[in-house]
Amino acid sequence: MADLCREGVPLSEGDLQQMKNIFISLPSYENRSISTNDLTNLAQGIQWTQSPKQLEAYKVYLDKYFGGRIKLEEFLVRFAVLHDTAELARTFAMQMDTNGDGIISAEEFKDLLEIAIAFDSKLVQATYADFVAEADTNNDGLVCVSELAAWLAKHLNTTH
Repeated sequence: MADLCREGVPLSEGDLQQMKNIFISLPSYENRSISTNDLTNLAQGIQWTQSPKQLEAYKVYLDKYFGGRIKLEEFLVRFAVLHDTAELARTFAMQMDTNGDGIISAEEFKDLLEIAIAFDSKLVQATYADFVAEADTNNDGLVCVSELAAWLAKHLNTTH
């Protein structure tokens, strides 16, 4: 099988179909979704190399924001942009704005940090004040979704 998660290389329609076939073959597949308990099997099947810590961070994220199931359509959308760090960061940033106000609050940052540490261990000591100081590029004292996306693209390892 070809490496479906080639860094910097867009997925072809054939790659996406192959990912879909792997997804629907997993033991927990039902109603066009899989359990997050199948995340390791999915990663192995599509040759998506992640550390155990990173896979666990993804599982925590998916459990919290997607109710413990990964929908086929969400999976394909996310993996279609895997090669594009900026777009992947934008998609993730939009998801982290849980109240939809366009601003990343201290509570939303706390949730984000739990996941982001798996990809950049230097963030272990990060505080909300540090985050705002670094990410707030327009100096309004707030971090909007687009500023979060830029910050994520900078900090998250490009192997996603």
